[in-house]
Amino acid sequence: MIFFGMQNMLHPECSPGVPDTTLTAEWVPLPLLMAYVTGILLIASGCLMFLRKYASAAAALIGLLMAVLTLVIYAPNFFLAHSVLEHVIAINFVADTLLFAGMTFVISKAIWDCELDH
Repeated sequence: MIFFGMQNMLHPECSPGVPDTTLTAEWVPLPLLMAYVTGILLIASGCLMFLRKYASAAAALIGLLMAVLTLVIYAPNFFLAHSVLEHVIAINFVADTLLFAGMTFVISKAIWDCELDH
């Protein structure tokens, strides 16, 4: 999470969330701000995951962030695509971002269950 956040901060012109070299779509409002906010949230949540007290909530926050990015940016990109290549790229972004969201939700639940057992 920290690495992904750093990539968002270092390359804000690229699509936020899972690092990639694809530029953010032109229709996205305030793309640099979105990338920096995403980067800050990823870094902060990644750091909080090292603290047992906040680990589950931090992972859930990242899952929510990635799900929102999917719904707000990447799913619409699929419907706005004009070529087969653009559709494939859009599907890839939806799948990658949802996979990341789902895995962080699973991690959050696992941490939560571990805390209940102790």
